[in-house]
Amino acid sequence: MGFLEIYFLTRLVRKRFDERRRFISDCVTKAAEELGYPTMKMEQLDAAIAFVEGRDVFAILPTGFGKSLCYACLPASFDRMLEQDQGYSIVVVVTPLLAIMKDQASIYIICLCA
Repeated sequence: MGFLEIYFLTRLVRKRFDERRRFISDCVTKAAEELGYPTMKMEQLDAAIAFVEGRDVFAILPTGFGKSLCYACLPASFDRMLEQDQGYSIVVVVTPLLAIMKDQASIYIICLCA
């Protein structure tokens, strides 16, 4: 393979990667909007996109930053990507804080039922 062939192949791969990342970003953003969040912070969006892309994610964000939104929008994001009706994908979150679990579960149940 010559230099020009490698160059054009690299550009093609990069273009497809950028298109896929834009598609995932749109799905995640629309899912957050459905939960009542008109915008996402860049760190939230980056964490959610990385997870959808299949990468390991370890997000250290301050209290009140909106970490819950990072995983709350994932089921609807996967449903959008698979072009399914809402309600098929699930995300399991393990946390030792029962008060937070109950509080957040009630918020998202209200959002999804409205």
